[in-house]
Amino acid sequence: MSIGLPDRPVSPSRKRSRNTLTGLPATPTSPTSRGLYLRADAYDSPGAWTLITALRQEQLDTYGFADDPATLPAQEFAFPGLFIVGYSWQQARWQPSACAGMLFRSPEITEVKKMFVLPQVRGQGWGHAVLEALEQHARLYGARRMVLETGARNLAAMALYRSHGYQAIPPYVQGRDPQINRAFAKDLLPPAAALPPGWTHPSLN
Repeated sequence: MSIGLPDRPVSPSRKRSRNTLTGLPATPTSPTSRGLYLRADAYDSPGAWTLITALRQEQLDTYGFADDPATLPAQEFAFPGLFIVGYSWQQARWQPSACAGMLFRSPEITEVKKMFVLPQVRGQGWGHAVLEALEQHARLYGARRMVLETGARNLAAMALYRSHGYQAIPPYVQGRDPQINRAFAKDLLPPAAALPPGWTHPSLN
């Protein structure tokens, strides 16, 4: 298929070996995350944009306002940054179901952006799978700290982040209202795998 996914779902016994990603860690295979295939996509790809616009609508419905996703340039997620779209088998075809991106704010600090799982497929551990993939990629390319923001009413998201070891911090974006936005951070352990030989962050070249 054009998006690099299997032609049809595979049985749980085969999912462990059917990694359809390029340049990403293996798809998580715990019972809560089976059935989601992660793919590195452009921020402005059709699959990503389907989810990003759904995220914005949810924010509008919850808070009455939301940032325009078009104001965030797609190149912000250029390598060594990353944007992930998770596809699941829905209604006899692969459909974008979860997403998140990460960008480097400095050589050692990354930020998670546009974390979202479609409401109708929540509760299956797919948010955990996407976040774990971002963290592993960030470690591999030198990040030692990951920061993110979420809405103060998004209790499920805050529970997800805390379960991964994120702690609340003061706002790191100027002008944020802590009654609306909540900031979190996590220190990342060094990766098990070494960086590619001779690799340095582009900002240091």
